[in-house]
Amino acid sequence: MISLKEKIIMKAIYYKSNKKRPYLTTEVGTKRKKRYLFFVLYNNHTQNESEYSFDIKKNSTSLTFIAKDEEKEYKKDVENYSKYNSYFFVSISDEYKINKFVELEID
Repeated sequence: MISLKEKIIMKAIYYKSNKKRPYLTTEVGTKRKKRYLFFVLYNNHTQNESEYSFDIKKNSTSLTFIAKDEEKEYKKDVENYSKYNSYFFVSISDEYKINKFVELEID
């Protein structure tokens, strides 16, 4: 079985080679019957961690994650978000390095 980190790196290679950059999507990870939701920003050229900002908006049925860098705003909606134990933001650079990994607090 492929690890989540390897899957993220392989998708980053795909998005970069197909000129789909940057791109925000979700990945689901599991460990010991717990489910984790990862918001992944692929092929982001931003190298400075301080240039990121995050916002989370939720209502009774869905969750909207918003990531911003110095150039653009990225949004991703998730239905049935309550079935996940934890939420994370991951940013991977053009050099296929994870340059940001943050656990998100959802009230």
